[in-house]
Amino acid sequence: MKLQVKTRKILEASNNYSATIVDNKVIPVDRLPNPSWLEISEEDGAYFLYYLDANLKCFTDTWHETLESAKREAMLGFGVELDEWTETAC
Repeated sequence: MKLQVKTRKILEASNNYSATIVDNKVIPVDRLPNPSWLEISEEDGAYFLYYLDANLKCFTDTWHETLESAKREAMLGFGVELDEWTETAC
């Protein structure tokens, strides 16, 4: 199962960063862009929320125990309503 939605309502600048670990501490490196698209994929009983650029290339993801959790993350971060998701063929 895969669901996809185009983001249309970016609520603020991204608070997501790529990071590295130094001396057991997480050190932010680069701020990630806001996604143009979001995709939810079910894999092995869990759900991944993929952040995609305008060319549908994934640049980060988050893991969720439930579909509802992944959709809630998208709603809180990007204003995506529950009924906006479309099932994709791939």
